Amino acid sequence: MLKQTIQLFGTSGMVEQDDSDTWPHMTLAAKGAMGRKSTLKYQACYETGAPEGWPGPGIVNEGFTKD
Repeated sequence: MLKQTIQLFGTSGMVEQDDSDTWPHMTLAAKGAMGRKSTLKYQACYETGAPEGWPGPGIVNEGFTKD
């Protein structure tokens, strides 16, 4: 559990402090008139599919993100 927490919240982890600063504003925008009419279009990966020789379980995509 400690290892997972470090990977998620540590330096350059998946969630950083600056991310949490924007979340409340994103929530407010999504509740507005335009936000209710819109759908989420989140296409983050250019390429899909596991890298050649991927040994492990889970879903992995190779390539760079557009974010």
